[in-house]
Amino acid sequence: MPAPSPNHPPGAPLDLTVDDDPAPLAVTGSPAFGWVVADPDRGESQRAYELIVSTAPTTSEHTVLFDSGPTDSSQQSYVHAAGLQLQPDHRYWWTVRTQDTGGAFGPYAADAHFDTGLSDSDWYASFIRRGGNLSAVSDDLALLRKEATISASPVVRARVYAAAGQQYELRVNGRLAAHGPSFSYPDEQYY
Repeated sequence: MPAPSPNHPPGAPLDLTVDDDPAPLAVTGSPAFGWVVADPDRGESQRAYELIVSTAPTTSEHTVLFDSGPTDSSQQSYVHAAGLQLQPDHRYWWTVRTQDTGGAFGPYAADAHFDTGLSDSDWYASFIRRGGNLSAVSDDLALLRKEATISASPVVRARVYAAAGQQYELRVNGRLAAHGPSFSYPDEQYY
């Protein structure tokens, strides 16, 4: 009879996602975290996890906003961080480690990040519209342009929240920055 194989601690979790996306840009509400367990032992499963959300990568100076502590659960997808308070239009970093059925915790995963979006109360918009009698406008395309002057301070981060009736194309200094569909209903617009 062969000797039982030794228990190895799990590896760092892989494929970290928030709301099924590896680095989402507009998370709102309560984010749903997910990961894939990396355990070298055949047939091993997750017994517990520890999830941490912070203001910066754990390799730099950061503030921990949420630490689940060891949480007995085999859940690896759609994990919610109860009580986590997020600000709109911010970047957050997170990591997770898992424990196997033998009680060994593995290392934390490489830091992942997600950005929060804007809620209805956070919006201030500078709309660009076609002039003239809007009730007489046909369904043809419009080319709209808005010029903006940036102050002399260094640009650390720039984000455009855009909504359009059908398609949009965003250019910055004449260069294509984004293009795609803007799905909407007649009474509301998504950004």
